[in-house]
Amino acid sequence: MSPTALSLCLLLLPLLGAGWALWRRRFAALGSTLCLLATLAVAIALWASTAHTPTTSTVQWLAVWPAAQVGFQWDFLSCSLVLVVALVAALVAIFSQYYMAGQPARYWSYLGLFASSMLGLALAPNLLQLFMCWELVGFSS
Repeated sequence: MSPTALSLCLLLLPLLGAGWALWRRRFAALGSTLCLLATLAVAIALWASTAHTPTTSTVQWLAVWPAAQVGFQWDFLSCSLVLVVALVAALVAIFSQYYMAGQPARYWSYLGLFASSMLGLALAPNLLQLFMCWELVGFSS
């Protein structure tokens, strides 16, 4: 897979877990944990394939403002940070399965949103996307 597709999967898997938690409230913990474990696997694949080749992939977001671009930036530091964030998110999900067993599905959706926004923060190629992900981190924490 290309690094762009891996990065897109990396950002969408925790959001899929968050949506699963809101849609299927009975299996919220299981679905969210499985999505965060899959995110860890994708992060390991991304780190193995792109850690030593710095690359930036962007797409123009707004036609009236050429500086507004959305994309991903891969280098050794961002891939290492993505690996740490995905590992911590997966471990928190595993720990929360037992410690926070009685929590409503809203907890699991916020955990998925937080993980996705932290991963977006680590892969942001410009200040606009960094700021948007930073605000999402603040909203979901």
